[in-house]
Amino acid sequence: MGLGFIPVVMSGLVSVVMYSLIIFSAYKIFQISGEVKEIKDLLRDLKRNTHDLPPGAAQLSEALRSYSEDPALRPEPADWDK
Repeated sequence: MGLGFIPVVMSGLVSVVMYSLIIFSAYKIFQISGEVKEIKDLLRDLKRNTHDLPPGAAQLSEALRSYSEDPALRPEPADWDK
């Protein structure tokens, strides 16, 4: 008779954990969808704003990037001909 409450307590704990996992999963899904929406908006803005650049702006940005201190941002010499 003394062990009758242990399965009840364990099932209650498992239920609480499962409900919390479901709620947390739904929260993360909405958070990720918001992030994806922001990324899509940024990409649309980039696409919209790059059409307004003058013809030499792309070459100027590449030239400025080549003078950067960070080697990861420098274009490779093979990319200079493009």
